[in-house]
Amino acid sequence: MYARRLAIVLVFFSFASRGECQQVDAKKLCELIRTPKGSMLIGIGFNTQRGFVIAGESTDHSAEIAALEKALCGDAMDAERYYRLSELYDDEDKCKQASAKAADLFWKQLQADPRNGRLAMRLGQSLPVENEAEGERLLRLAVQLAPKDGECWMALGDFLWGKIFDALLTPTTRGMSQMETLMNIVITRSVPKENLQAAYKIANEANACMEKAVTVAPRQPRHYVARALSRSLNIVLDEGSRALADDKRDLVDCMCRIVEQLSQRKVIADIQKAAELEPTNPRAQVFAGAVELLPLFGNELAKLK
Repeated sequence: MYARRLAIVLVFFSFASRGECQQVDAKKLCELIRTPKGSMLIGIGFNTQRGFVIAGESTDHSAEIAALEKALCGDAMDAERYYRLSELYDDEDKCKQASAKAADLFWKQLQADPRNGRLAMRLGQSLPVENEAEGERLLRLAVQLAPKDGECWMALGDFLWGKIFDALLTPTTRGMSQMETLMNIVITRSVPKENLQAAYKIANEANACMEKAVTVAPRQPRHYVARALSRSLNIVLDEGSRALADDKRDLVDCMCRIVEQLSQRKVIADIQKAAELEPTNPRAQVFAGAVELLPLFGNELAKLK
């Protein structure tokens, strides 16, 4: 009875590091989002590039796509342009074509400069899903070649993030969104222990990558948000493990523990730090305020006990 309601009441956060932002009054935005105004139900999903995304949220990339397509001129920078286009295209065929062109260009550049970690990272990111093993090898190579490049650590962390959910896949969760997969662990307790253990191992390494990214590039807002998301995922996986170990545990209690831990750990501090580094980014300011509502939602969940 409570499952659906609790799954959408659990509040996480979202953040985008790309794009130009207009000047905003950060103080007013934070004050606005901190003001409780009735129930706040948010449908959310995961995105490794942008973090948690509000359901229904969309961005018009047509102007950026047009500019990138116009800029294509056959020079070395076309590799980055094709890579970015592969991220922006909605059309699957166009996306695959752009990725293939980017991969070909990055491969040629890496052949000429085999010690370039950033090129190894981009080539690994551009390879198709069926070349996942080679992509992982290149991303691991990238952090070896460029251990002080935060983006290389982020790229490997992003890749591992996706592998976490692959490890959690079962016949019953296949086709579910990442958020639904996580909630399924807590709610149904049907994920095999070996799947959860595999996910744990990958999650720990992903978290280490996010930690490293913050350490080597402490002025990059996205790195703090990625670390916050990674820590949040570990909290949910931990509670999922507890739920699997004790089938008598109450669902509401599980959800309360998740919110409580999210409220107490360094998750909020990371989101606030990201907002501090981008004082003119409306999304950053709004969600810095939103995460401060976590204790309030915890109190509301506790009333269901």
